Amino acid sequence: MTCSRRGCGKDHGPLRENEGPSQEDIQRFGDVTRTCPACRKEVFDDAELCYHCGNAIEGASQGSAGVPKWVIVTAGLLLTTFAIAMVFSGRLF
Repeated sequence: MTCSRRGCGKDHGPLRENEGPSQEDIQRFGDVTRTCPACRKEVFDDAELCYHCGNAIEGASQGSAGVPKWVIVTAGLLLTTFAIAMVFSGRLF
């Protein structure tokens, strides 16, 4: 499996046995798991990669959807600049 995080593209292979959560953690947080679509084993619901097979899990990061703040700020600044330019050029009023 190739790494899909930040365009790495390297083949890191599946994680080793000791890199996953312990059985105690799985039991403690058992209600916050889901099934990996590739290997059908349980992983934590916020995992980006399956620690069994290394598969990238879609929709893992909840905050990735939506418009980034910098886009909103830039658009606001451009609109403000345009409005000020229109007022000073006399075209608006």
